[in-house]
Formats: sequence, structure tokens, C-alpha cells
Amino acid sequence: AELTKLLVSGHPERLRAAYECGITKVILPEFDRMCETPQQHPAHYASVGLHTLDTVCFVQRRSEYAEDGCFSGDAFRYLRLAALLHDVGKPACRSTDEKGIDHFYGHGEQGVESVKRILRRLKADNGTIDTVARLVRWHDYRFVPEERPVRRAMNKIGADLFPLLFELRRGDITAHAEPYRTEGPETLRRVWQVYLGIKSRQECTS
Repeated sequence: AELTKLLVSGHPERLRAAYECGITKVILPEFDRMCETPQQHPAHYASVGLHTLDTVCFVQRRSEYAEDGCFSGDAFRYLRLAALLHDVGKPACRSTDEKGIDHFYGHGEQGVESVKRILRRLKADNGTIDTVARLVRWHDYRFVPEERPVRRAMNKIGADLFPLLFELRRGDITAHAEPYRTEGPETLRRVWQVYLGIKSRQECTS
């Protein structure tokens, strides 16, 4: 309950103080492992843990991807939890190529089981576990701003998840280094407009 209150507050970055004081080592050791995992990659400027903290801060209740411009309490809680755990699979997936660049292939899928285990340990309800696990699974999906691939994505991911997923993606992209930070959001907006068109025309996606 205290972790959730911190995450949905106006100062989720204070989780870093919990890490520095050794609190997360007890309540969320997976976060410590993320903080200890470097990301030697042009798209990143910090460890997995610090990137995660930035993503949590960038995910906002008021969003262009919320149907009414603002996510409900439960939806926002799902978002912040997903932001906290979206890269929890990275430490186990880290590999380094011959140029010294780190890669984290399959970290979304890898993270799903960790998310379920962590949220059960934290006594989360089944709805929260299911939604957050789905967001983590698909958070790195490569969208193409064209109707056919977006319809395919809606079928594969579930159209109900799109508003939450897009806000998570926006926060994640914003926590990257340049030029990824500025180029990614525009593509995301184009995909969103395609999605809205498909939804308004009530096209079949299943």
C-alpha cells in the first residue's frame, strides 16, 4: 500500500531514496538489480533502474491518450506500476555485442513472469496483475503508422489496452536519450491517429 501511494503521488522519484537507504532491497529487490544493470547503448543515458525511475515520472495522469484527457485512479495505478516494472526482465536478458553495445532481446516476455511474481508478493489483486503484465509484455511493441499493421496490433494486443499502452510508451520514449526522445513521440501520435480512425469506423479487428 505504501509503495502504491508513493508511485501515484506527485513525487515518485523519491523511490530513489528508498533504494539508497536499502529499503527496496527488502521490499523490491528486483529494483536494486535493475539499478545495478548498466545500459551501454546510444538510446540510453542511465542504468535500467534510473531509466525506470524517469519513465515512472514521465507517465502522467493527464494525457493525450486518455479518452477524457485524464486516466482514472485505477488506470493511473496500472500505468505507474507498469512503468516501474516495464524493464524488470532486462537484467536477465542483457547481452553485449562485439562493439560493446548492450542488448536486451526478449525482455518484455521475460518480464511477465517476474511481474506476476512481484505483484502476488505485494498482494495485488488479479485485475492489477493481469493488466500490468499485459502492459509489460507489449510495452516495446514496434508500431507502424498504417491501417493494416495497426489493426493487426489491435487484434494481437487488445484494443482495450491501447490508451494505457500508448501513455506507457510515451513515458518510456521520453526517458531515452536524444534523438530517440524527440523522434519517437511523433511516430506514436501518427499510430494513435490511425487507431482512432479504425475505432471511429468500427472496423473489425478480431
